[in-house]
Amino acid sequence: MDLLIDGLESRKSGEKFHDFVLDDAIHSIKRAKEALEDGMKDPEHWWNESMLTTKTFMTLFPLIYMVQQRLTQPDPPQAEENLPTTPEKGQEAEDIFGIE
Repeated sequence: MDLLIDGLESRKSGEKFHDFVLDDAIHSIKRAKEALEDGMKDPEHWWNESMLTTKTFMTLFPLIYMVQQRLTQPDPPQAEENLPTTPEKGQEAEDIFGIE
């Protein structure tokens, strides 16, 4: 795996998106290497840690979704904006409130 990582590192060109793809692949290979080396030493511990991480994300995703929805929704109108205006001199109250 180290040879594969070195080969991918050598293919970097300095171009932003190209290098991003290579960095992503390198990260995945390192994660697989970690799983094979550390995970095989104590598979039960590796499984428990993976389940804990999964449960944490499952708990957080609804909260993240709600925050994202809140941030993308327009602000509700302020209460002051909905108050009727006071009548101008000579204007009847019925005209403002739509009462006939």
